Amino acid sequence: MPVSARCPSGERFREFMASIEQIAGSFLARALCVLIASAAVTCGGSAQEIAKPSGPATVRLAAEQQRKEGDLFFADGKVEIHYRNLLLRADHVQYNAKTYMAAARGNVTLDVETQHLSADSAEFNVGTGVGRFEHVRGEIMAEHRPNAYVLVSPNPLIFEAQEVRRLDARTLQGKLLDEAGVATVAGTSFGEFGEGYLRFSYANSHEAIMEAIERIRQFLGNLPARDMAK
Repeated sequence: MPVSARCPSGERFREFMASIEQIAGSFLARALCVLIASAAVTCGGSAQEIAKPSGPATVRLAAEQQRKEGDLFFADGKVEIHYRNLLLRADHVQYNAKTYMAAARGNVTLDVETQHLSADSAEFNVGTGVGRFEHVRGEIMAEHRPNAYVLVSPNPLIFEAQEVRRLDARTLQGKLLDEAGVATVAGTSFGEFGEGYLRFSYANSHEAIMEAIERIRQFLGNLPARDMAK
């Protein structure tokens, strides 16, 4: 799927992606994408199974103190929410088992694969991985295959921001197509464990690729905060 200044119309591209998803199995997904390997691990302390947003894994919540009122869990003190390969920590968390939304405050951290975020507060959907974090410091480690001819740094990408918004792969795919005119493929097109990844192709001219990169840069810089409030 070319990443280029020219791309098919949004409707045609979605129809094409629908047909791809019907024929792409999990084995093909692993061959084409770097996917998220996940496992449900029980958190330390008094862990409690809560809900299953999708798939066989279970959301587990552990805290020094917690209580339940309807679908809401109120947890205080060394709170940990673990789902698949995702771990959310905070001093205080209000978790909705029906919507999978977690409102966290105080020493908030999120660890997903090579991503680490620390924040003062967050609104985060455990099931979709979408959320908004305030007063953030983050690190992303780049994984490189061994290559004697390429010098790489083990240092992570470090950033700080007043607000960081985390999108799911399919939402980002659609927005890049509709608002930037750049075609990508969400990792979830090849299986549920592809969440958090986009697939790009560089099978195009250098000029078209550079135009696509510039469009993505402008899109990310102009992304409105309201998109993360949903």
